[in-house]
Amino acid sequence: MEVYRSGDRYFGRIADVSGKGRQQFGIVKNQLLISNLSFNGTGWSGGKLVHPKTGDHFDVELKLQDSRTLVARVYKGCRWLHKEYTLTRSSS
Repeated sequence: MEVYRSGDRYFGRIADVSGKGRQQFGIVKNQLLISNLSFNGTGWSGGKLVHPKTGDHFDVELKLQDSRTLVARVYKGCRWLHKEYTLTRSSS
């Protein structure tokens, strides 16, 4: 996942994808998945994630755990009913 800034908003697109990601979820490189995030000092919030296979929209928050690890919290409506995904930067 690559998070980039455009104006005062942040967006997330797929920087690289495994064969499993392509096969199971239909993810492709450079696909925009996250839009309209705002940086709140400790992370990014207020954004929307589009599921690549179903097209469903979810609320999303991102937090940089360390220089290689990004944690995405995805929910629909209620924050306490969420799933967390850990995205790790490759060492290359």
